[in-house]
Amino acid sequence: MLLARLIRQWDRTGRDGLLSFAQSAALADSLAKVMDEVETQGCDLSRLKELAPENLAEHWEGVSRFLGLLRDEWPAILAAEKSMNPAARRAQALAALTGRLEASPPQGLVIAAGSTGSIPATARLLAVIARLPQGAVVLPGLDRRLDAESWASLDPGHPQFGLKQLLQTIGAERDDVKDWFTVASNPARENLLTEVLRPAPTTDAWRTLALDGSGEIESGLKDIALIQAADPAQEALSIALALREALGNTGPHRRAGDTGPQPGAAGGGRNGALERRD
Repeated sequence: MLLARLIRQWDRTGRDGLLSFAQSAALADSLAKVMDEVETQGCDLSRLKELAPENLAEHWEGVSRFLGLLRDEWPAILAAEKSMNPAARRAQALAALTGRLEASPPQGLVIAAGSTGSIPATARLLAVIARLPQGAVVLPGLDRRLDAESWASLDPGHPQFGLKQLLQTIGAERDDVKDWFTVASNPARENLLTEVLRPAPTTDAWRTLALDGSGEIESGLKDIALIQAADPAQEALSIALALREALGNTGPHRRAGDTGPQPGAAGGGRNGALERRD
């Protein structure tokens, strides 16, 4: 609400004043997300004017003035409210924990598992934990099969890029990472995923793979099924049936998971389909 009011005031004093409160609230939501990302990544808003190339300078001027609300006006409002932004609070809390662990390293076992360190403050905390006397960081899904050239050419859009940055923050190489021995692996499936996600600059390696490695790729595709659903409801029903089948499996290695991209929408349909079959 406070951010929406600020935007509406900015529109009335610096523009045509035609924004409704609903429009201001929608802009406030977008601006809050930008603010969270800026504070999460530790960016400096004072350099806004340096970001746009000359051919976009006129358009960027308006964007810069809008984002300037975060730099010039919002801090005073937070001070008056005796509050702080959630992302800033999280960063401070992580920094405080990092400082405590550095100042007084615990002698007991400390394990950090499941994080890729995408938040810089988290990455610094993981780096400290990795260096504790009995500290350990469990990396989720690190690809150690990818060749060195491909690893070096990873771009920010690649799923492994975050783990690469985390290892750099920790000061470790992929070869330094040990196996989690209690977890069974599927080498053929892992190799398939490595090749599917191979960075574009090194996809010429697929030619060699097509000649010499087709058998391993075929093994990696074993037990993978493709369902072409006619609509979201059919998709939800198909996934629900697959999960029900897994729940009915009494074997020692019964495992199932739903990795749908929209848990709020599709997940509800899948849960409903499951309930109808209980």
